[in-house]
Amino acid sequence: MEKADIVFILTVLVGGGITGFSLLMIQRNLKLKKEGTTAEGTIIQIDYEGISSPAYYLTVRFWTPQQEWMTVRSRYGIKYSRFREGQTVKVRFDPVDATNFTIEGEGSGITAWLSVLTGIVVVLYGIIHYLRA
Repeated sequence: MEKADIVFILTVLVGGGITGFSLLMIQRNLKLKKEGTTAEGTIIQIDYEGISSPAYYLTVRFWTPQQEWMTVRSRYGIKYSRFREGQTVKVRFDPVDATNFTIEGEGSGITAWLSVLTGIVVVLYGIIHYLRA
């Protein structure tokens, strides 16, 4: 296997992974906006974790319409946190699975679309590099 083949495979895998993950995040957020339930919550903890790509993970507590007290930690970290512990926030969650939630203002929608674009650019780079080899 030649170097061009390896570069092609790696760029398509990495770019495709970035694009796929970003599209899944966009789809998740759109579904929550359309079908989710909102509640007022309180940020009770903010963790900064990670080695190569550290991020902030927010833990929030809120009441569901069924009067269940939920304390959940974000599945995905955010790079920059505008939040502070004790802050009141608007939470949008899946009524079937309250652990699937977003916090209003947690991330900008443009970030996910920029990630999609980045993934596509990486894939295109791999294809162009492979065709020129």
